[in-house]
Amino acid sequence: MRTECKLVHVADVSILAMFTVAATLTCTSTAAHAQEKAIASAKTGSSLILLTNENGKFTAGENHFCVTFQSANAKSNGDFREVTANFVLLVGRIHEKPITAHLGPTVADRSCGQINLGPQYYHPSSYYAYVHYADRNGKKGSARLFFAVK
Repeated sequence: MRTECKLVHVADVSILAMFTVAATLTCTSTAAHAQEKAIASAKTGSSLILLTNENGKFTAGENHFCVTFQSANAKSNGDFREVTANFVLLVGRIHEKPITAHLGPTVADRSCGQINLGPQYYHPSSYYAYVHYADRNGKKGSARLFFAVK
């Protein structure tokens, strides 16, 4: 995965200072991405969808996570947008009401957000994460990822 930080021509010095701060934050978030661990993954077509965070697992309560799209073909950069994730608690064969997280893009092919899974009454608790996205052509797709909260 490559990282790019580009500086564009800006006429106003104050805007240049704000862009430099934003570029620095973007580059730092990419460096932090290398330390994240995969929670779950799914292959769809020629792409691999990874659900990651710093711990490599979800816990009860508030969780920060990222969805990363990796293309098997190095030439094609996925450019995925409109990424959302629905988290569904599984109780036997029953799917509980989904918790939706809207993700914001951080760098190319990577979106991050937060989810509150609340208190866990079952140990371990099983979840499906349904990741919905649109590719650069506007074609919508989704993937189902399984994980457990212990």
